[in-house]
Amino acid sequence: MLFRDWIKYLRGSGQMRTVENAVSAQMELTAVVARECRRNDGGQALLFNNVQGCATPCIFNLYGSVRRMNYILSGGDGVFVVQRLRQLAPPVRGYHNFCASLAATSALRLLPWSEELRPGGGLHELPHIKFWPGDGGCYLSQAVVVSRSLAGDWVNYGVYRVQLYDDCSAAVNFLPGSDGERQLQEYVRAGQPMPVAIILGCDPALLFAAGYPLPPCCSEMQLANFINQDELAVTLSPAAKLPIPRHCEYVLEGRIAVDATRPDGPCANHQGFYTPSAQRPRFDLIQLWRRDDAIYPATLIGPPPGETGYFAAVYAQMTAELLCQDCPALLELVMPEQVYFSGCAIARVKTCADLAQTRSILLAHPLLQRLKLLVIVDEAVDVHQPLQVLWRVLGQDLSRICTNGEGRVVVDATAWVEQGRVRVEQMPVR
Repeated sequence: MLFRDWIKYLRGSGQMRTVENAVSAQMELTAVVARECRRNDGGQALLFNNVQGCATPCIFNLYGSVRRMNYILSGGDGVFVVQRLRQLAPPVRGYHNFCASLAATSALRLLPWSEELRPGGGLHELPHIKFWPGDGGCYLSQAVVVSRSLAGDWVNYGVYRVQLYDDCSAAVNFLPGSDGERQLQEYVRAGQPMPVAIILGCDPALLFAAGYPLPPCCSEMQLANFINQDELAVTLSPAAKLPIPRHCEYVLEGRIAVDATRPDGPCANHQGFYTPSAQRPRFDLIQLWRRDDAIYPATLIGPPPGETGYFAAVYAQMTAELLCQDCPALLELVMPEQVYFSGCAIARVKTCADLAQTRSILLAHPLLQRLKLLVIVDEAVDVHQPLQVLWRVLGQDLSRICTNGEGRVVVDATAWVEQGRVRVEQMPVR
C-alpha cells in the first residue's frame, strides 16, 4: 500500500483527525500527540496542517492501533502476517527456512525515477520538531535508512534515529550490532564513505519490515513484499545508486563519513530514560528530493503507551510463531509490548521434552540474541499472568535457577524438574 493510499484510507474510515489550529514544533505538538496516544484504543492519526515554523504538514500516530496494524499487515488478500506465517508449508517453516525462502525470491525490478520527487534544498526544508524537554536536538523518528555492503551484495533497510544539525549534515544512530553498523564498519576498514539514502513516508509494510531482525541473506524489501503479497515499486536513487521505494515523501541522498562524527542525544527512549549524548557517524547531504505537496511522518518515541508499542506487539507475535516452528517443545513465547524493545521474553515449554536441548535452542536463536531477560517456565504456568510467573520463579532457589552473562539474565524456572521436585497438581473439581 502506498503511503498516500494509507492516508486516504485513514481519512475515509474516520481514523484520522486534521488539526488546523496553530501548534508549536517545540513540544506543544508532541504533547497533543502524547495525549492522543494514551487513549485506550490508541487514538487517531493526527495531521497537523499549521505547525509554526514548518511549511510542511506533519502526521503522527499513523499506526497506533490494533485495527490499523492489522490492516497494513494483511496484504491484498486480508491474511494477517502472523496467520500467513502459521500457514507456511513445512519446507519453509521456521525462522531460518523462512528467511531463506525470502532470499530466494526474484531480484527487485527497478523502475524509472518518479517524477513525483523533485529536487529540494537543504535539511531546513524538513520540520524540526523537539519531542521531549531533555532532548538534545531535533530528530527524524520515522526514517528508513538504506545502505549497501561494500561488496554490493547486501542492501539493508533499517529504522535508525537521525539527529538534524545544519542544512547539510546530521548524525545517524546505528545501534551496536545492527546491520547498518556492520556495513559501516566495512567502509571504515576500507577508508571509504558509505552511500546512504534516508526515506520518509514509504509503504507502511516496508517501514514495519525495516524494524524486524533479518539475516543478511534476505532483504527487508522482500519481507515487505511477503506482507503485501505484491512487489513494491522500486527505483534507483540518482546519487547514492541505492534501490529505494519509488513512491515516498522525501529522499535524502548522501554519504556517511568514516572519519567524522556529530554528537547525538540526549534523546528520550522506550525505556523511559534519556540516552546519554554520544558521538555518532556524520551524514553529509548530497541531494534532498521531495514531493511538492510532501507530508512529513513522525513517531513520538518515549515511555509507553505509544505508537511503537503496536509495532512491538506484532514483532512479538511473529517471533513467537517462528520460534515455535523451530522449537517444538516451545508452547508459547510472550514478549510484552511495553518491554519488547527492552529485550524481555517469557517462554512456556513442555517439561516432558529434553529441557537442556530446549534451553540451548532458545538461548542460541538469532531472534533472541538481543534479550536482556529470558524467563522459562513449565506448561502449567499461564505466561499471560505476570503474578503467576513470579510465583513460579520465587518458589525456587534463585541462586540455582538464575544465570547472568554477556549482558543477559536467564531465569530457568523449569529447573525443579531436573532437581527431582514434585509439582502440586490442581485439585480435581467435582
